[in-house]
Amino acid sequence: MKAQFFARLAALFLAVLLSVTLWLPSRADEKPLLVFAAISMKAALEPIIADFEKETGRKVTLSVAGSSILARQIAAGAPADVFVSADIDWASWLKTQNLTVPESQRIVARNQLALVVPKDVPISGDQNIADVLNGWLAEKGSRIAVANPDHIPAGRYARATLKKMEAEIGPYKAIEKRMAITGNVRLASVLVGRAEVPLGIVYHSEAVINPDIKLVGLFSSDSHPDIVYPALRLLNGRSDADTFLDYLESKLAKMHFVKAGLFVPK
Repeated sequence: MKAQFFARLAALFLAVLLSVTLWLPSRADEKPLLVFAAISMKAALEPIIADFEKETGRKVTLSVAGSSILARQIAAGAPADVFVSADIDWASWLKTQNLTVPESQRIVARNQLALVVPKDVPISGDQNIADVLNGWLAEKGSRIAVANPDHIPAGRYARATLKKMEAEIGPYKAIEKRMAITGNVRLASVLVGRAEVPLGIVYHSEAVINPDIKLVGLFSSDSHPDIVYPALRLLNGRSDADTFLDYLESKLAKMHFVKAGLFVPK
């Protein structure tokens, strides 16, 4: 009887051990994918992630901030699986740190640089951006909202286009002194929306999703580097993150990108 008892006990122990062994990986698989993304992608990625979760049953956690902040967090060891940057430079920087899977990278969306004003400002549809900027420059003391040109992609694009327009609007340094510098492009659009500043240089997508601001016009695309959003898997991220990256190129995802004021690769 004792022999039978211990045999049954051993069998039960092995069964429990096997069930625990099988359970652990499945629980690990249920851990949400962690996506780090530029804040200008938030409006598009939230519905995309909702659709992805509904279709696949897999959970995704989205963390948004300025691309430079996120890239530095990744370099410091943040456990993200996917990075969606607001420009190529920060994605390339992470590559030089050997923190990405280069072959996983793809351009999922594009944007354009825009001049915006508070929603209640009367403007016509044929406003010339240079004329508007010159009119603003004539108003001493007024400021213009711009994301930090030294760290934030939207700010770097703004600096490049303003320097390119110097023949039309005067020295960049004169505008630089009157910038209301923000930590990301979303904050720049918020300043304009609150009418705390009369003008802002932000992305076209901000003008689409922020009801408190109005589009004056788009800056020439050849006045600054292409505004693209590279998405890629991080080296220490989960290999199944590629499924999410593929989904970002789906027809449904592209629809959400366009709805959020972004442009999709043809």
